[in-house]
Amino acid sequence: MQGSLYKDQLNPIAELNASGNMEARFVYGAKPNVPAYMIKEGTVYRPPAQSVLGEQHRNRGRRPARGDLDR
Repeated sequence: MQGSLYKDQLNPIAELNASGNMEARFVYGAKPNVPAYMIKEGTVYRPPAQSVLGEQHRNRGRRPARGDLDR
């Protein structure tokens, strides 16, 4: 059975395999509740940028104009 190791109720810090060995590690940065990146099998994975998603929300679901993405 695979599992997770948590810092607190909301923030995972590691994924564990069935043997209890660490498979992935979450690293936090400026935002305390959002991992800055994850390291798995020596590869660093970063979450997608939130700015584009926020821009879409402000435009009520419409795609942002091309110039909006260049900010």
